[in-house]
Amino acid sequence: MGFESSVDSSVGNSITSLVYSGDEIDKVIRMVGQETQHEIRTFAPGGAHTDEQISLTQARNEGIYRRGIRSRTIYLSSVRNDKKTLEHVRWLNEHGSEVRTVPTLPIRMIISDRTSAILPSNPALGMQGVVIYRDPAVLISLGALFELTWASASPLGLTLPNDNSPVAEDDRALLELLALGNIDKEIGKKMGLSERTVGRKVANVMDQLN
Repeated sequence: MGFESSVDSSVGNSITSLVYSGDEIDKVIRMVGQETQHEIRTFAPGGAHTDEQISLTQARNEGIYRRGIRSRTIYLSSVRNDKKTLEHVRWLNEHGSEVRTVPTLPIRMIISDRTSAILPSNPALGMQGVVIYRDPAVLISLGALFELTWASASPLGLTLPNDNSPVAEDDRALLELLALGNIDKEIGKKMGLSERTVGRKVANVMDQLN
């Protein structure tokens, strides 16, 4: 499939195009990266990365880093348990990118400066299709969401200061999701974990808290 234009002049051309093909999505992300003048901000809720995802991301970002563009990325806390993803984060750090983690993220998102943002066209399907937003009001809202999340996130590889809680960051989020009535499968999807891992973590934290 090719590009499917979906421009709405009533909102200042806030939606410029829908992209469905994997190759086309890569081209659009690279294009937005080339347009960036100051900073890229990213929500990466997919959990552990595959070798293919790591290679693709590094290929996209090398040119950005050579131009001195600032990069901040928020991953799920679960990536701290994946060796390959941690090696990729080390690569990002070496190229000047800042990385933090949170237990859950609402959506995959890439924000370029204050000029454009890439989001999935259907969050339930991941990045099979994307939408580019350029409307200032939308970008202000998405930027605020990122900054609020960034402020509460944990730098990768560092511990939270003055945190005397016996429960780890991702375990606190797990308990919150349980309290909201989520089942193991739903929690796993939100936290980037397998259903089996969620069950094990629930048992461990219950034992920890007696």
